[in-house]
Amino acid sequence: QAAIDSVEAAGGGTVDLYGTFQLRALQDGAFSRYVAVKLKSNVNLRGVPGQTKLRLASSAEPTGWGGHVLFGENGSNIRVEGIEIDGNRAAFTSPAFAVSQDGIAGSNIRILDCVDVTVENCYSHSAIYHGFFALDGCRRINARRNKFSNNGYRAMHFNGTDGAGNDITDCSFDENDCWSNGQAADNPTNGGIFIALGSSYRISCRGNTVKDDPGCGIEITGTGPGVTSIAREIVV
Repeated sequence: QAAIDSVEAAGGGTVDLYGTFQLRALQDGAFSRYVAVKLKSNVNLRGVPGQTKLRLASSAEPTGWGGHVLFGENGSNIRVEGIEIDGNRAAFTSPAFAVSQDGIAGSNIRILDCVDVTVENCYSHSAIYHGFFALDGCRRINARRNKFSNNGYRAMHFNGTDGAGNDITDCSFDENDCWSNGQAADNPTNGGIFIALGSSYRISCRGNTVKDDPGCGIEITGTGPGVTSIAREIVV
């Protein structure tokens, strides 16, 4: 984290990572979420495929729900590449119906109100919740040529909500391999790729492989409590 903060303070650049990093999730200020690594604007977090691993080894979260391995909020021009991200969900406790705790239950990558984020050639697995979670106010979030497996819920979840500035637009999830997600014990239906819950526009979801999940491979919907806007302009 110190390296990321230093590069951001210098105006941006690349943090190169090699080896295995055992991480601890700590409380993010006054928020109820717990985070191991905070992504920052204009910083490229770059690993070597097959040789760089971020593993959530422990968490200060008091109920045992782990935390987010990588978390970005209100950032721009962020890139993550060539990294294995291990949420280590076997070491934590999945909350009953974790979807009701989506701000707390740990996702490997969680992006909120960010612009121009690219995740490429990464392997995201074993998260308590989602392999990659982008929500509310995201623009141009691009995930390509990644692998997602053994996550508790979805491989990828785009989640816009009604209200000014809360939509998700101009994003892509292309050429990714997704298998055996939706593994949480309380999760009989949620796996694969989810584009929905209102206000998700102009999203590309092409060239992906999705297999061995409990529910839909790709689910596109616009329904949910308080949702009036439907997902639209989705290319599959």
